[in-house]
Amino acid sequence: MLLNKRGFSIAELMTVIGIIAIMSAIALPMSFNTISARRLSASALDVLALLEHARSAAVKRGESVFVHIDYAQNTVRATAGSLTGSHERTSKASAGVTLQQTSGVLPSTFRFNSHGLPESEASPGSWVLTSGKVVLSDGGRHPNKTVSLNAGGNAKIEKTN
Repeated sequence: MLLNKRGFSIAELMTVIGIIAIMSAIALPMSFNTISARRLSASALDVLALLEHARSAAVKRGESVFVHIDYAQNTVRATAGSLTGSHERTSKASAGVTLQQTSGVLPSTFRFNSHGLPESEASPGSWVLTSGKVVLSDGGRHPNKTVSLNAGGNAKIEKTN
């Protein structure tokens, strides 16, 4: 008399579970790497959007919009009218992402004038056109992202090492 076999044996189930475990062990670090890369990109996009918003607001309102970069707090803040004026917008880097001070960085405080041009204070009451960059890093896991701003007020994101 033959018995009808239905289902899977314990050995077959353990083999499939082992294969799934191995595939998960390979895929999990890749997903953490992807999350870190996305945080870096998202932070760079946030800084870019804040700079573009500040420039646009300065032109639209016909008054200066000040931008303050706080490297210690990893934030970029824009305020209208004066440095202590009404709060416009703040961008904080994502967890694990830092703003770095390197050569050629934007001054920690500058403004977009009513024409949308970035200016830094050369001496009290004397403003000159400025340009520079904000470097974002995730501790070396991925190439740094650089948000550069030219003297014409145009900002863009670049990949750097």
